[in-house]
Amino acid sequence: MMTIKRCVLSPGITETMAQLASGWLADRNFFHKYHYHKAYLILCGVVNLLSPLATTYFHLIVYAVFFAIFCGGYMALLLPVLVSANPCELC
Repeated sequence: MMTIKRCVLSPGITETMAQLASGWLADRNFFHKYHYHKAYLILCGVVNLLSPLATTYFHLIVYAVFFAIFCGGYMALLLPVLVSANPCELC
């Protein structure tokens, strides 16, 4: 039962922390938010391409954590990138 909890909690907590860290990093304006967004999406795709190599439980957890990091970063920047790409003049 403990392994099921760990399997569910590890990616969930990691994605939450990645969303917070990604938002904080994007707000520092080192690079444009679009570049972070694009990098997270590409890294998410690379992790998914490597997913067939995850054949053991440990590898599946590692895959889930890395996917959660990049997916969390992508999701955190989705709305800010859309707003900056199409500014609303009536708002």
